[in-house]
Amino acid sequence: MTGIKKIISGRNYLLIYLFLVIIFNTILINFPLTNVFGFEFSALNSVLLVILSGLYTLSLLQSEKQYKSFLNKSLISFCYFLIIPVVISITNDLLTISCSILDGVLFYSFITIPSVVIGSALALLSVFVSNKFRFLIFFSLFFFILAITFFEFYYNPQIYFYNPVYAYFPGTIYDEAIKVDTKLMIYRSLNFLFFGMIYFVASLVFYKPTIVTKKLVIYIVLLISTLFLYLSPDFGFSTTQNKLKKVLDNRVTTRHFDIYFSPDIDKDLVKITSLHHEYYYQQLEKFYQLKPKEKYTSFIFKSADQKKKFFGSENADVAKPWLGETFIVVDNYNTSLRHEVAHCFAGEFGWSIFKVAKNFNPALIEGAAVAGSPEYDLNDVHYMASLAYNNGYKVNLNYLFKTFNFFGQASGLSYIYAGSFCKYLIDTYGITKFKQFYSTIDFQEVYNKNINVLSKEYYSFILSAYQVKNQDQADYYFGRKPIIYKTCPRYVAERLREAWEYYNEEDYDTALRLYKKILELTNNYSAVIGYANSLYKTGRENEAINFLHSRLNSFKNSSYYYIIEFRLADLCAEQQVTVCADTLYKNLILENPNRTLYYLSNLRESLLAGDSLILPYLKGNDFDKYLILTSLNKERYNYFSFPVMADLAQSLGESYDLFLNLFNKTLVVSNYSSAFALFRLSGYMLAHLDFYRARKIAALSTRYNTDNNFNVILNENYYKAEWFYENGNKLLSSFNLK
Repeated sequence: MTGIKKIISGRNYLLIYLFLVIIFNTILINFPLTNVFGFEFSALNSVLLVILSGLYTLSLLQSEKQYKSFLNKSLISFCYFLIIPVVISITNDLLTISCSILDGVLFYSFITIPSVVIGSALALLSVFVSNKFRFLIFFSLFFFILAITFFEFYYNPQIYFYNPVYAYFPGTIYDEAIKVDTKLMIYRSLNFLFFGMIYFVASLVFYKPTIVTKKLVIYIVLLISTLFLYLSPDFGFSTTQNKLKKVLDNRVTTRHFDIYFSPDIDKDLVKITSLHHEYYYQQLEKFYQLKPKEKYTSFIFKSADQKKKFFGSENADVAKPWLGETFIVVDNYNTSLRHEVAHCFAGEFGWSIFKVAKNFNPALIEGAAVAGSPEYDLNDVHYMASLAYNNGYKVNLNYLFKTFNFFGQASGLSYIYAGSFCKYLIDTYGITKFKQFYSTIDFQEVYNKNINVLSKEYYSFILSAYQVKNQDQADYYFGRKPIIYKTCPRYVAERLREAWEYYNEEDYDTALRLYKKILELTNNYSAVIGYANSLYKTGRENEAINFLHSRLNSFKNSSYYYIIEFRLADLCAEQQVTVCADTLYKNLILENPNRTLYYLSNLRESLLAGDSLILPYLKGNDFDKYLILTSLNKERYNYFSFPVMADLAQSLGESYDLFLNLFNKTLVVSNYSSAFALFRLSGYMLAHLDFYRARKIAALSTRYNTDNNFNVILNENYYKAEWFYENGNKLLSSFNLK
């Protein structure tokens, strides 16, 4: 007891530091993501404890005169530093909701525990440099180490980071699944070993000067640190330009881009992706009314896994405007590429060295890019904004464009309103004013109107542009929670990944147990689908159907309701409960939540009408499905089947010419289904570099003109097909293709 009193008294002020730890962690448990014993909690505590352990060590070095006493007090105090956050967080978990104590222990062990040694080592080095300015030097070292992240982010392609202060940053909140993997274990173990050696050697030198001088310690530390930074890309702790270009070593040079592809991407896919770069460039050049001075660089990954490994973001494609670089997965060339290139164009009139909107305003950064790529899941962005506004998903624009409120609601809703509003400003007041606004965010100065007046004008425009009353469609697109409002998002995402791995390996019993654990914690959509599928695969078909029935209404007013409804309809059809399947498919057709579920439900209804087809179709493999749909189109076209046939032909590697032979009857556009079918067919032709037929079919699809929203998409598709027809082959011959 006497020893404890000595530790918390005197010149080292330990009690104050422990009080700060208590206050900090009490605050953390009241915020989303940090309110559970997990990744964010551990990373923030690591930052805090590096600082506090360093400051405590500096004061301890001045008050303790003997080496042994210093070691004892510092090590005991470090235990207090580390125990308090654990006690607070686990107690909170037990009183509220517990995600995974084991995951928390792993995160805390590898992220937070080394922090006290790191902070103490930095303090000792600070004293070695100058005892008089030890506090200034300590904070200089602390911020210098943090600044390494800034330089990596600014100059390197990567958006993931390893750093001694916070251990690891995944790069984006879109990737919920974070775990303590081998790489993080190795990195943090190296941190612990390196800074631990500094701590023991430097403290020994401080108290018992020997042949090893303070300067020698500093020189050795600088040498090892420099060597580690140099070798960091080889260990996978960073990704430099050279390293990424070696990984994506299939380089294509076009007029406006240097494009680096993963070498195992199909050659035709390389060609069509390269052409899309030039097409989008031409479109954006016209929209933003500027000509970039430098060529842009694009990195194309073969898969999300490869992109996560070398770039840091698995689910989100990204651009770095200040580098003029975009990073996408090849399958997204026709969806997100234009958006990312738009970020680079906006960077031409951006603010600061990062070439983004003033004060890093996310609503304006993303809004400017969406305005340049105004299509969202085959819908006009103004249509989507009207859909949201007319069906109860309203956003206060004044709130949205302030600081980081962009992340305060589901991301889709923020993107839609920000993009639609920015496009309205550009179309109404001109791109010149918008460029000025992008670098000032001053509505009054640029537009001579405040945000409230502009909001009223914008909403009047939205209401006049589209009159959309479809609650089901609005719920599908906007009925999602942002990650900060989800329950244990990191834990759930990781368990889901494991469960689906077991499911894909046909270990359905293990998958079932994992899905059940997740569902005991939160009503997660993916776990619901996985649990039902696992029940079905283990021979409990009726139980699977009843389970989905019981869970369906709990997802009402969310996007997941319609996906579960569709899966439930398929299960009913497979069990030949025809009335159930027919009712659900017809419900989905009436609800029309999105284009994909609409045409898939209509196709299922066609197969259900010929009751000999629905069962073999649902139970068959891809080849079986392709043959069934081929036979379905022999007598007359089933236009709802065209998109599925195109996807199946692509995945099966069907000959393009043989696929075209299926369409030997006259194609007629008389309604939405035929227009959409030809729209998708023209896209398939374009992907196979058949520019002539793609243009012809795209033109035919535009004969449908009763849907203003879809007409925007059809006309844009025809314009693109015409551009490819006129420029495609000529550009391909000019590209530097391997």
